Amino acid sequence: PMEMSTPLPVGRRMVNHEIPNVLIIVSGDEAMAPLLRSSLADIILRSGLNVTRITEIPRLREKIQMGRIPINYYSIKEIVPPDKADIILLAQIQRAGTTDLEFYGQTQEMTTATFTIEAVDMATGTALESQAMGTANFSALNMVENIKEAVHEAAGEMGHEIKNYWEDKRHGS
Repeated sequence: PMEMSTPLPVGRRMVNHEIPNVLIIVSGDEAMAPLLRSSLADIILRSGLNVTRITEIPRLREKIQMGRIPINYYSIKEIVPPDKADIILLAQIQRAGTTDLEFYGQTQEMTTATFTIEAVDMATGTALESQAMGTANFSALNMVENIKEAVHEAAGEMGHEIKNYWEDKRHGS
């Protein structure tokens, strides 16, 4: 019988482009989520991968803003168009606690936040080995840099790991 070159159905779509599109979805604390998102975008872009912005997928953005869905692979796979994301980074950041620090007669509130980041292959739902978790401690004054630093420390290699995973997948090893 003649071989027909029909594309595979969406569930197992063919991997042909060299650089995967990575969709970053962050949930959790509203003040900290944007910092986690921008730190991750930074890591992904620096390793030469593409970042899909959630604004490019209006239905997904709507659902997340409504807070109606638990953010996991199964709750979003139907909403994300196949051409928009090859890998999704599912990240969460939560406030774990606060303590008051006193120095020089001043009291400053120190916040501890914990975060987790998981990379998932959009076509298969398989979690990549690269997962990261970490903790950030900060005051109001150094929240931005401390969260960034903690994320880079925990997930700094994720871009390279995704890149390697994609290479292996493309070359069928």
